[in-house]
Amino acid sequence: MARKSRQTDLTGIGNSNSEKKLYQTAIYVRLSVIDSGGDTGKAIENQIAYLEHYRKLTPDLQLVGIYNDNGYSGSNFLRPEWKRLMEHVKKGLVNCILVKDLSRLGRDYIEVGNYLEHIFPLLKVRFISVNDNYDSSSPSASNEEFTIAFKNMIHT
Repeated sequence: MARKSRQTDLTGIGNSNSEKKLYQTAIYVRLSVIDSGGDTGKAIENQIAYLEHYRKLTPDLQLVGIYNDNGYSGSNFLRPEWKRLMEHVKKGLVNCILVKDLSRLGRDYIEVGNYLEHIFPLLKVRFISVNDNYDSSSPSASNEEFTIAFKNMIHT
């Protein structure tokens, strides 16, 4: 009986571009009613520029749209661009949402928690909050649940 070689075929190993999942990413920005009047939109522009910069540094995030709720309170989710974004998520056009911090998503900590713990996982949506250093696709995301819940309560 002939002896078989134990060498392993390494072709294709290290070619991470073909194996890496690309995310159809939406940038979501929000500025409350109180804050929107005085700065002629620079805070919104700064949020967008900040998130665009982050996205460009993260090659698996492909921008599909920017959703801007300028002048809307975060105390509820009855915002026109948020509703449009969620429709795009349900249609499969978006599978990653990028925000500056949790307070831009919302200030109702129960509803934000519902999105983070139930709705986004159910819809297979990756959620990234840059300033909170949270990425739901990170292996350590489940270990950060308490920290994120605490930060979420602070934003209310």
